[in-house]
Amino acid sequence: MNRRHIKPIVIAAAILLTAVGAQGQNFRKAIGIARDTINKANSTGRVQTPKGQVTEFSAEQIARKANFATYYQGESLKAQARMEIVDATGEKKICELSIKRLNVFVPNGTKQKVPGDQKYFFYIHQPPELAKTALLVWKNMGAADDRWFFSPAKNKVEPIAPGAARTNFAGSDFYYEDLTGREAHLDDHILLGEDADQRQYVIKSSPKATSGVVFAYYETLISRDTFLIVKRTYFDKAGKPYRTFEATRSNKIQGLATVTVSRITDLIRKRYTEISLEQVSYNTQIDKTTFQQSALPKPKLKQPQGE
Repeated sequence: MNRRHIKPIVIAAAILLTAVGAQGQNFRKAIGIARDTINKANSTGRVQTPKGQVTEFSAEQIARKANFATYYQGESLKAQARMEIVDATGEKKICELSIKRLNVFVPNGTKQKVPGDQKYFFYIHQPPELAKTALLVWKNMGAADDRWFFSPAKNKVEPIAPGAARTNFAGSDFYYEDLTGREAHLDDHILLGEDADQRQYVIKSSPKATSGVVFAYYETLISRDTFLIVKRTYFDKAGKPYRTFEATRSNKIQGLATVTVSRITDLIRKRYTEISLEQVSYNTQIDKTTFQQSALPKPKLKQPQGE
């Protein structure tokens, strides 16, 4: 038994023993209290690390740290990316794109700053049929994200409805939400356990609002060393896994732990998309007009080899 459960279970047992001689109604009430006590332990329990050091984080804290480590590192990011889409027959489609991200940090009443809104820009260079396709995202803390899509075929910038967060990007298996992250506060989180050998937390997350959400819940493996998301598996209402996200490679870039290769696998259609980041740089100046709707048709970008 995991030692972080011992104390709450002992407390729960004491409650039950006290209620044994009581009336049936009180006994049922005691059972409810015991159940709530154990559930609370699951979400906020103590975690024993392999080295014997005790680290205490709630499931909510771990989820927030993972979201920050995976999507908020640095104050800005520039990268070139190679996106490989592989269907069930093994046929491949390669896309080359530029990615830019700008964080907006807000003070928290001290000298420290905490993450706030973000702006993302994705621009496809290759293949020719997708060249000049662009996606702009304004990620709003505590509110729905704003997204705009530029299609060279239509030569038009169009807004993307908030409910389309789980729409595929450029025919890949990555949803818009995968590219910029899902905020931790949208879900309820439970700490299922930890893997002492691989140094990973295991978190189960269920959406607070189910409207417009396809998954019933998802489970995430999170590195205890870097808090990067290692793997995330999405489950349907029947409890069957149907989609996974995996960080297949990570490196330290400018001292910051960074996922450099990630893969989304569609378990139903038996296909996957892998994105590899190259020429990653943090905290560099980015022209803020890049993140304006008017700039989508003609952004200020160099070709990938010149970045």
